[in-house]
Amino acid sequence: MLQLFYMFRRSPKKWKNFNALSDIIEENVLKPTRSQGTRWIGHRQVALKALNRNYKSLRMVFEDLGSELREDMDGVGSAKMKGYIKELKTHKFVMFLAAYLDLTQELAMLSKSFQADDLPISSVRANVEVTSISLRGYLEQPGPHLQHVETELVVEPEKTLYREVELSSIGDADVQKFHADLRKTVQRVLDCIEERFSSFSEDEVLLATDIFDPTNIPRNDKDALAQYGTREVTVLADHFKDVLDHQGCDITQLQREWLKLKLEIARNHSGEGFLSLWRRVISEKGNKFPNIIHLVEIVLVMPVATSQVERQFSTIKRILGDWRLKLGVKMNEVLLRICSDGPEPDDFVPKRSVARWYAKSIVGRRPDCTQLSNKQNTPDRDVDNR
Repeated sequence: MLQLFYMFRRSPKKWKNFNALSDIIEENVLKPTRSQGTRWIGHRQVALKALNRNYKSLRMVFEDLGSELREDMDGVGSAKMKGYIKELKTHKFVMFLAAYLDLTQELAMLSKSFQADDLPISSVRANVEVTSISLRGYLEQPGPHLQHVETELVVEPEKTLYREVELSSIGDADVQKFHADLRKTVQRVLDCIEERFSSFSEDEVLLATDIFDPTNIPRNDKDALAQYGTREVTVLADHFKDVLDHQGCDITQLQREWLKLKLEIARNHSGEGFLSLWRRVISEKGNKFPNIIHLVEIVLVMPVATSQVERQFSTIKRILGDWRLKLGVKMNEVLLRICSDGPEPDDFVPKRSVARWYAKSIVGRRPDCTQLSNKQNTPDRDVDNR
């Protein structure tokens, strides 16, 4: 995939020929993209989708570029094109391409779920479990892309066609080896996921944070609601005891305030999202639960994913362009806060900001004018007003 990306990127002429051939067969193609990038799952998924969609057109363009009639291709380039054609026409390539698409699709959905700003810890475990269950299903039966390939294969007595491309012959032993290798690959992916996220299903403190997810709070069962989260509050209080004592939290009042808080949520905040609920409780009702709120705030700032930090790096990269190399650290921090936490441009009302800038900014940076309210009407202004 990386070689395809560089081949069409470095040769606009080849890309032009590719588009021309795709127009002949009336097929919309995607430009091959770089499979190696910072978002390794996302980059690979996009590159695989382009390769899968362009399969028929790629075969045609490689045959054209590898033809002996092409005078603009030397022997080395022609041999390379023929090698690409040979690879594209193998059963192994077609089946592994589909299997790779299935794996990256599951991993991409898991990765995307971690990019949400309002991601509770309980959702991490749930998303990991969903992905693991889906991947385990691939140990028993093919994924959707691989099933689609198997239905598109046209097996004839003397040849096998896939998207009107004749594939090289393949035996039953080769098919069995492919499925065995695929199961090993899927199992390795499962082992990596379980090892990487094992703490979310085994760590007692992380498991205890589930009580602050409003979707887990019982609504109609008073007995279940009374017992809900009592042990978990004790676990969290013991683990963060030093921090709570430093903040002046009365640990003896945690259980009583937790009972009041979960009753308040069950009665008046059913259906609210994780982040919106706790934002509202802390800002509007924090004085009613002064001690348990300390525990809630600790859980809210526990780092779940690095997506927010990575977005900050991307924002800094946009701010520090070729024309802004002399910005200081303080100004960079201010601009970063505006971009990350400020309102949307359509919702921003600049009047107060302009007034503050005019009143407190350095005199040399102000325009050579006075406030409109202090100006006397001139004849020209009177004419304009009329």
